[in-house]
Amino acid sequence: MGILIMKDYLAIIRKLDFIDLFKYGHFSINYAVPFDGNISAHADDMELFDMLTSRMNMYEYSFEYLIIHFNADDYNDQYISIDIRNVCALYTFDQEAKKEMSISFDPRIQLHVSPWADKFDKLQRNLSINQSQRGIDNLWTIFDLPTEDLVKCCEIITPSITQEVFREFYNYERPSGDQSIWTYLLRYERHSFYPKGIIGYFCDFIHVFCNFSKKQELKGEVAESTQLFPLFIECKNPQFASLVKIVESSPLYKMTAEVAGCRFAIAAPLFLFLKAKFADGIEHKPDKEFIDYIKEIGGFECSIAIYLLGLSLGYDKTYDSFYESAELQFFKKVIQPSIPSDSNDGKEVPPLPFHDNGKELVAEGKTVSETDKKESLDTEETKEIPSEETLSTHDKDDQDIVQDPQQSEMRQGQLFPDNNNSDLQEQLPIIWMRNKKQDVRPAFNEEEKSKLISLGYEPVKRFNDTVMKAIAGMNYDPEKEKCRFSISKSQRKK
Repeated sequence: MGILIMKDYLAIIRKLDFIDLFKYGHFSINYAVPFDGNISAHADDMELFDMLTSRMNMYEYSFEYLIIHFNADDYNDQYISIDIRNVCALYTFDQEAKKEMSISFDPRIQLHVSPWADKFDKLQRNLSINQSQRGIDNLWTIFDLPTEDLVKCCEIITPSITQEVFREFYNYERPSGDQSIWTYLLRYERHSFYPKGIIGYFCDFIHVFCNFSKKQELKGEVAESTQLFPLFIECKNPQFASLVKIVESSPLYKMTAEVAGCRFAIAAPLFLFLKAKFADGIEHKPDKEFIDYIKEIGGFECSIAIYLLGLSLGYDKTYDSFYESAELQFFKKVIQPSIPSDSNDGKEVPPLPFHDNGKELVAEGKTVSETDKKESLDTEETKEIPSEETLSTHDKDDQDIVQDPQQSEMRQGQLFPDNNNSDLQEQLPIIWMRNKKQDVRPAFNEEEKSKLISLGYEPVKRFNDTVMKAIAGMNYDPEKEKCRFSISKSQRKK
């Protein structure tokens, strides 16, 4: 048996993996990069950096991972076993990660900052951009759009446009100069006092074109100074189709189509409407009637609007609905019972959300039900077009899925609930908590409540559809819980 020669290796492992290594004394990995043992000498070595990070997954925070320098023999090419005694040094991705880890690590552990902090920052940006672009694929499945439309969208909204949008976003820059009209649209944020509802989105469309024409973002109610604005206001029954016809009668329709490569007057307001409607993400697949309707009024430009929406929402804000639409094999089967309608002879009226008449919502001779009226009005209450910085993950409007009470709301961080269903009914929570990602958790004592608060959770103040479904998914009766907390709340007031 020959002498084993120890070599220097670098590997990226999760912080939790190092905790296991520190706890048990050994840990096996399946990928490491050999090097000369002096990481400082490789600050500008992109080849070594690329090799080291070639298998990196998407990550949110730099303190989730570590670079570990260790010695090992190269006897087994299937995996490398790390012995705690052969660990030479630990490096964090950047200075902030070092500060964060130093708080929780054993004080004897010496942490160093890697010489590649700027490169890790760029890597995370690229991974985030790829993750955002995956949102497009998600929406293509959710909205059941043709593949050939995706190819056309990529030709119109080119990779260079997308790269510029993300470059500005990460560098905290606003669009200016000779940029694409799509760049001005994707970065647009409403700061003007335009009318609520669909008229407002057409005003936004005009504002975007004015920004593009002047090569800068203009302040004030720019659209109100145009000839189209009074025509919008005078429209007796403002609907998407009727407002498009008004724009078609003006030179702006042709001008925007020429610079955009498609009917920008349709794509832009439709995208801005959808961006506002789904500002908190798409939790469940929208109603078929809604999808059919926007396809009908938008045509190919509906695909353009969905493409832009996918870029804006990204994977994180669309995966819930995508998983539902993709019918993942390991999900529990959802039973959707047929419930006859009490009105309209059992016929459902498709939601037509593009109206401004608050008294009677009518489109193309179809009367909209009271439920759809409420949804339409709620949808159009949005005053501002949210920016990328303000987006989070929840869809307040779409409640078209009937879930089995046994089915959990599978969320990140709640994929493997540690609650034992057989014990759930024996102890009732003292309070229900939720975080910004709409993850709902019960607290059974003050200690659990305090822990959840430290993790960013807040007490549930309103038992909406998302909360009720989450409670049902944990095998509680949502109606009883709602009633129980309503009673306790009224008792506290007394």
